[in-house]
Amino acid sequence: ALQLNAAHMVLTYYPEPSAEPLVLDNLVPDIRLASRRQDLVPVYSFNGDGLWLAKERGLGRFVGKADRLGR
Repeated sequence: ALQLNAAHMVLTYYPEPSAEPLVLDNLVPDIRLASRRQDLVPVYSFNGDGLWLAKERGLGRFVGKADRLGR
């Protein structure tokens, strides 16, 4: 969250693989489209398949398999 100047994690949900993600954030009371969240700067993204380092919104470089994330 840019306003907090601190690291912050949000959850994104893709209703369909090609859809714009919805963002769930404990600091914002409503669910919004990612395009409406200009206050967020993606750094990392991950799912059950892998971990990506973000370069720009929507683009990322694969940096490893999901098992690199500790449990």
